Amino acid sequence: MAGQSLQIDFEGTGAALPTNLNAPRAVTVAAVLYSLRCLVAAPIPLNAGCLRPVKLRIPVGSVLDPPAGAPVAGGNVETSQRIVDVLLGALGRAAASQGTMNNLTFGDETFGYYETLGGGAGAGPGFPGASGVHTHMTNSRITDPETLETRYPVRVREFSLRRGSGGEGRWRGGDGLVRELEALAPLGTDHHKEFLEVAPWIVVLFEQRYELRPDGSRRKNYYVKESVGIAAGLFIAAIHDMGLATLTHTPSPMAFLRRLLGRPENERPFVMFPIGHPLPGLQVPDLRRKSLSEVFVEVDRRGDGSTVR
Repeated sequence: MAGQSLQIDFEGTGAALPTNLNAPRAVTVAAVLYSLRCLVAAPIPLNAGCLRPVKLRIPVGSVLDPPAGAPVAGGNVETSQRIVDVLLGALGRAAASQGTMNNLTFGDETFGYYETLGGGAGAGPGFPGASGVHTHMTNSRITDPETLETRYPVRVREFSLRRGSGGEGRWRGGDGLVRELEALAPLGTDHHKEFLEVAPWIVVLFEQRYELRPDGSRRKNYYVKESVGIAAGLFIAAIHDMGLATLTHTPSPMAFLRRLLGRPENERPFVMFPIGHPLPGLQVPDLRRKSLSEVFVEVDRRGDGSTVR
């Protein structure tokens, strides 16, 4: 900032993606404008004059200003949310919110249904985040359960706050939502999802906090996270050695995975591995063990010319 002017520079942003998470420049500018209006303590007209004191630098050809023909379907509903989180975080005004519009679609040959779900808002200096709300670049309402169940072949099994998911601290983030729908007829969902197209497998690694003896008593396990972390590293190396691509993902919370996968109470989800075939142009790391000369250091500490290893 300089006086009454502001410069926002997105230099270093990655190149446009082959997937649909590219945000057109107009979406990027809209996210910037929204973020700045949130910082103004008075209502102001929504027009181009808001950005006159602002100098924007958005790399051409990047994910925030993709070339013509690049897929952009997810840019407005996903990337725009991340832009706002980055800007508010850089200015020290609020922690990241849910970072997505939580789009849900389903239907069949006769109908299609679309909704966006709320989540937790990020906390800020002196205030907690709101729970179960739409944040930032989305403000749509959701269909009432009674109307949804009357018009479509689904049943709402649960729609509640995911208590405690906002994290700990003096000023906690807002809690997210649990939205469980039961399909009463064969239904399909939108197939344009990266986790189905790019990463068709998901492996969940659990940590065992204690052992359950036959008599029902418990025996505490020590160095659990250290051991599981080592196992995770070996697993990633094996996946890469097979020519597959993966990354680590730790959504919060993950406790529901234990119930979903039928694991015992002494196990807790540690990390998720989306696994798939590398995209064109993606290079899987060529992992190799370093030679002894690359990691071994010899130090002469005796002063007599001998070497201590």
